[in-house]
Amino acid sequence: PQQARAFRVFKSELDEDFHLQALAGTGKTFMIERLIDCLTSYRPLVLAMTKVQLDALQQRVGTGRVTGMTFSELAVRSLQLDVGRHGSRSFRLSMRRARVEMSQIANHLEFKSVGNLTPSQVASVANRTVFRYCTSRDAEIGVHHLPSLGGSYSVPQKELLVQCANRLWQETIFPSSSSLEIPVRGYHRIKEVSLSSTAAVEPGFTHVIVDEAHDLPAPMAQFLDQCSIPVITLGDSCQRLDGAAVERAPHVRRREIFHSLRSGREMEAAVNTLIEQNPVVDVHPLEGNREQDTRVVFYSRPFIPEQPTTILVWSEWGMFEWFQRLANAKAQFSLLPGCEGGFRWFVLDCIGLYREGIRPTHGALFKYTSWDALRKDVSKRESAFDRIDRMLEKGYSTMDFERSLMKLDQAGKAPYKLGTVVAAKNSEVNSVMLAPELLDSSGSDRLDAARAFAAVYTGGTRARHQLFVPGHLQEWASDTAARARCS
Repeated sequence: PQQARAFRVFKSELDEDFHLQALAGTGKTFMIERLIDCLTSYRPLVLAMTKVQLDALQQRVGTGRVTGMTFSELAVRSLQLDVGRHGSRSFRLSMRRARVEMSQIANHLEFKSVGNLTPSQVASVANRTVFRYCTSRDAEIGVHHLPSLGGSYSVPQKELLVQCANRLWQETIFPSSSSLEIPVRGYHRIKEVSLSSTAAVEPGFTHVIVDEAHDLPAPMAQFLDQCSIPVITLGDSCQRLDGAAVERAPHVRRREIFHSLRSGREMEAAVNTLIEQNPVVDVHPLEGNREQDTRVVFYSRPFIPEQPTTILVWSEWGMFEWFQRLANAKAQFSLLPGCEGGFRWFVLDCIGLYREGIRPTHGALFKYTSWDALRKDVSKRESAFDRIDRMLEKGYSTMDFERSLMKLDQAGKAPYKLGTVVAAKNSEVNSVMLAPELLDSSGSDRLDAARAFAAVYTGGTRARHQLFVPGHLQEWASDTAARARCS
């Protein structure tokens, strides 16, 4: 009935914008199929964040029935057709494996040291600053886009770092020479198209349908809002993992679906705590499916379930801890797709910093010059860190890690799987265990709380039949929400 009512609202005015807020497991993909069925005499364009999402959706609705693009592909195509652009230049994206060393960028742009940051580290800060700018609605790069620097920096030093970020942004979008090719990613082009007042969706398309619209980057939302054709978005703002829910324009028609087809009534106790306490999101609580059996187990101490389970964590620290926990238990497990490469880099950087004082290059570690500095900062917000610290103190080495890594099931058929919530966010599995560390990093402000709630909600709603949750979930949610209200 909820789907039918939402569909009637959409169908009543096909030339108007529409947004459907649909909680996890309520049938968003089914709704997209019906929307496309309703637009057979039109030419809709379907958008998704990733190629994997897009391919899965197009297979579901029928290959060849509808044209699909990722957000990045739409940005590139719109820039290519932009009647207001000046000059002739390529708007292509770099290959995913294209990389450039921060030292090369620093040399190319003649960066100097800033405070305790070496030129290479300045380039790394500039790179992260550009990313934060590209995911914002802001027209210019500012001090507020700088990442945490892990030290005390003066206003002039911060302004100098902003200047470096501006130089990197300009060199990325408008390269001044061919001596160094800085990789151009999708988020660069999405930001670029959002800054154009003349860019538009390719002529011929009559509607835009956005799947998993909670992943919609703010600049892409800006671009779509200025387009002249109807934009239909379907998403779940509770799954916005950066906590910054993107709102559609006030005139957009809205409907909600909150009756789950995937999860049973028992899931309500865990999920609705997160929905109701979220300080950023205001949606109707979940109603579980009376005909579906979903068992929720609240546990007090970390353990490895007896049955095949996907264990989800938030950070690399949680990955490191559970990787060794599973390896020490001689459990057969694999890592979720997309986790292994960055994870190996992270662990080797940790060991190198601890054992030899080698300055790390991994994005989560680069700002730390010593293990003591890292311990002082991270141990306060990552409970897994203390256990990893003790493990390294006992002699854990690169050889120990590589030995455990070789035992992983590379085919992905092992009964246990380990990964981050980010890697699992578009999947459904029979059994999920939320690691305790998901309830550790809640921060103190509204956005931090929203991120924490989104991570636990997204991870938990991947489960079809069984969910293992830390027993103090409700107390944690109440405490986190209270801190957010006081900030």
